[in-house]
Amino acid sequence: MFPGSRLDSTSNDFFPSCFISNYNLGDCPACKKPIMKGHAITKTVEEKGMVLRHRTHQNSSFYTPSTGARTVHIDCQIKDDDDTFFWTLWSAHKQSIEEKGLIC
Repeated sequence: MFPGSRLDSTSNDFFPSCFISNYNLGDCPACKKPIMKGHAITKTVEEKGMVLRHRTHQNSSFYTPSTGARTVHIDCQIKDDDDTFFWTLWSAHKQSIEEKGLIC
């Protein structure tokens, strides 16, 4: 790889578990405090995410699209309807490090 090429200058972590918010994102679904610019955030591992308004097909059927996983503060946890916690990318990353023995 040539020095200064695009792939040479990118991070080795292509799937980060923690992000820094670039925008004010509204309230955290877990702690109900606002997610402000500069806060450390992570995503929940779920398929629902933010539910958008209903869309209607030409044959009168409808569906409800979603945007994917919700964004929460890095140490917040969301409970599901059956009182279990959602898995977050950050908690998965922490557990994988602990299992490798890198953190006591």
